[in-house]
Amino acid sequence: MKPKHSFKKSFLFLLWVISCNFLFFQGCTGIKSLSIKDHYVPKEIKEKIKSVPILLQSVSVKKQVNSKEAEYDCRRILMLLLRKRNEKIPSSDENYFLNVVVKEESFMEGYRSLNSVSVEMNLTAGNGHISAASAMLAEQSTETISSFTYLYGILRRALVSFL
Repeated sequence: MKPKHSFKKSFLFLLWVISCNFLFFQGCTGIKSLSIKDHYVPKEIKEKIKSVPILLQSVSVKKQVNSKEAEYDCRRILMLLLRKRNEKIPSSDENYFLNVVVKEESFMEGYRSLNSVSVEMNLTAGNGHISAASAMLAEQSTETISSFTYLYGILRRALVSFL
């Protein structure tokens, strides 16, 4: 005598129920990632930027918790990215200077905790007082700049905007 419900059928039914629940809850709690990116590089210096070294002048992080650690990480990441970029450029008497401001604000949307992260970059020439180019990247995400991998990714995307 064979049982009415086999183990295989029960397992497939359970798998189907779990999949439906996952899809339902993913649809209810799925994050719609909002992101904006913009930059301004004057035509007359667009090519020049590619041939002149960029030095990190300042980094500022505005965050509710652990801003000093995030600022330290930002500085390390940007120095690495700029070193890799500058390595490919012949030495020059002229330099551009990069000023970076990273901001993170946390807020609740329904039952979810979200972060609004923005990266503002300003490239200056001369003694660091003449604005040459600007870039901005902002996004809303569940990620935080306390995550080194997320911070690396967002800084790299912002820097690539005008390099």
